[in-house]
Amino acid sequence: GGRSSASPVADADRLYIGTEPNRRDGGGGGTLFAVKAGASGDITPAKGESTSAGVAWSRPKSAPPAASPLVYQGQVYILDRSGGIVNSYNAETGAPIHERKRISGAGAFWASPWACDGKIFCLDEKGATHVLAAGSEFKVLGTNKLEDRFWATPGATNGRLFLRGTESLYCIKQ
Repeated sequence: GGRSSASPVADADRLYIGTEPNRRDGGGGGTLFAVKAGASGDITPAKGESTSAGVAWSRPKSAPPAASPLVYQGQVYILDRSGGIVNSYNAETGAPIHERKRISGAGAFWASPWACDGKIFCLDEKGATHVLAAGSEFKVLGTNKLEDRFWATPGATNGRLFLRGTESLYCIKQ
């Protein structure tokens, strides 16, 4: 039940999708589901359960509010819309790795994160790209800033990264 604002993402074994709760169920964040590849039919876990024949694991109050999740090196990264919060979970088990880690000074995350060379890139709405170390230790490696507002997810091709701000389109060449 509920709706999904963020796009689902997948690895070879699972599809990761977050749903917001139905309005009649109250607030408090939606559920992040890890759906097994090949699952079909009604795979909804029974009331009070976090798994089913088609759901490897689920985590209540862990769904991404806007930015799509990122699956990278065995972890699922979730960015929160408010205050630079990052969560990550073991992709196979759903066990928490980072919970409510805050990137100091970060704005809201609307754009989906991306990864390359062992690094996670998180573009906030204030134009700061926060670079995190991938893995079990939460570590901010640096921040790069552009003077614009960003709500769209960047795109990459042929050694170039394209970022669309509210004022300009940026191309960063490798």
